[in-house]
Amino acid sequence: MVRERITWPVAMDNDFNTWRAYKNRYWPHKFLMDQNGEARFHHIGEGAYLETELWIRALLEEAGNDISHIPVGGVVPEQGDAPPSGEPRTHEIYAGSAWGTRKYLGNDVSVRDSTPIQFSDPGDYEDGRFYLHGLWGIDSESVTHGRSSNNFEDYIAINYSARSVNVVVRPTGGDPFPVIVTLDGEPVPVEHRGKDVKEDGEGNTVLNIDGPRMYNVIQSPMQGRAELRLSTNSPDFSLFTYTFSR
Repeated sequence: MVRERITWPVAMDNDFNTWRAYKNRYWPHKFLMDQNGEARFHHIGEGAYLETELWIRALLEEAGNDISHIPVGGVVPEQGDAPPSGEPRTHEIYAGSAWGTRKYLGNDVSVRDSTPIQFSDPGDYEDGRFYLHGLWGIDSESVTHGRSSNNFEDYIAINYSARSVNVVVRPTGGDPFPVIVTLDGEPVPVEHRGKDVKEDGEGNTVLNIDGPRMYNVIQSPMQGRAELRLSTNSPDFSLFTYTFSR
């Protein structure tokens, strides 16, 4: 929590009791409760930050709090909450097989259990799906690299439209390992690198996977469309989710 500068209490739901009580199927999914414990607002996914803040302010005032001295913050959305180009932002991508109502896996392969199988890159990517190349296993919540390799030939690829891209990774082992990141087949340019992307001594742009957390991969000046590829040699690489923002 110190690393993320979170100094306030955070409720954990490790047994998914709250998740199931709300019949939730999305992550992230924001719920705002009023002073009587009633759900008054919810939003699925990233975004709607200004709208969410205005709801928070309204509920605080409704409860008798004076917040007139607190300025409105956040990012003011474009008209219609759309990017300047008019192109929609890519929505969250979930790697696990439990998300059967949405087909997030782009490969034309039927996955029955978490046993690693060989995938081949089809070469044509649809927005909102992830594509595997090499040996990978998929369980209910994540996709995991299925072997130790040497030349970073196995990868996960997506086509996306966003300004910022994050991935949630929980390594299955204890030792840090690199994941090579490319944007449109090339090392990520400096102006597009997320805070967790560094350059190694060979000119590659890499994520150093050092523990279970969210990694900021892309942080661009403005929204754009690109192909993002994560290549790994480690069998400890286990990816849960991609999230995107404007």
